[in-house]
Amino acid sequence: MEASHIIILISSVLCLIPEFLKSNKIAFPYSAVFLIGLTAEMVGVNTGWLFGDYVYSDSLGLKLIHTPVIIGLLWLSLSIGIQSILKMTPLKKWPIIILGALFMMLFDVLLEPVAIHFNLWTWDGPHVPIYNYICWFVFAFIMQIILFNSTDSKSLFRYLFIVNLLFFAGLTLSI
Repeated sequence: MEASHIIILISSVLCLIPEFLKSNKIAFPYSAVFLIGLTAEMVGVNTGWLFGDYVYSDSLGLKLIHTPVIIGLLWLSLSIGIQSILKMTPLKKWPIIILGALFMMLFDVLLEPVAIHFNLWTWDGPHVPIYNYICWFVFAFIMQIILFNSTDSKSLFRYLFIVNLLFFAGLTLSI
């Protein structure tokens, strides 16, 4: 897991390139989602006000205010991916946004045991607090709203989301 931040960076950049080639109107919403995710995590890590009391290990690369910068990119990547998948369905705007936030939160349910097992981060306590999942839903909901007019069903991030989902599901079953 030591190279996980490099894999996240390379795979996300490879998915971002065609996104920017399709439209120059994505810079603001994508940047906003990146910054919201990174800022929320910074507040969480440094105060415990968001998500709960936790700390990141050094295995996720460069940190800014005790928070790996790659975390903002992970929030962005997952948000675009799940929304792209949901836009393949006949669902309308609000069901896509609500389900997108719900699936993001459920992804964190899958991610947490793996991240803890591989020491990507640790919680102050024996269990992940329910408050963490509430915060995930709220921030994912905001991100889904911001991204709604900027994503489509053809984004490469949908494949990256599926790969991440299968990867973490497999790891969760193995631990």
